[in-house]
Amino acid sequence: MPISDPSDIGKSSNGQSYYFQGSLSNVQIYNASLTADQVQYLYKEGIGGAPIYLQRLVGWWPINGDTIDYSGNNNNGMPANVIYSGTWTNGYYR
Repeated sequence: MPISDPSDIGKSSNGQSYYFQGSLSNVQIYNASLTADQVQYLYKEGIGGAPIYLQRLVGWWPINGDTIDYSGNNNNGMPANVIYSGTWTNGYYR
């Protein structure tokens, strides 16, 4: 299910910069709430943990050297001024 309205994580608007200053990894967006047990399970899987609620998965960006949406919904990102650091491989396959 493609995302109908693009989302930004940091941007420049009206001459002002609002860039995200921090680290992101393994971003997962669902169109349903996760239970506390599901969130705990994802946490315990670690940085390379795969999504657990595939029926309600909208997008999955491991952000492991690219901004490809691995959910199969083709909500690929468009990186700008991104610095990728490190790689990890457990939990997903290209």
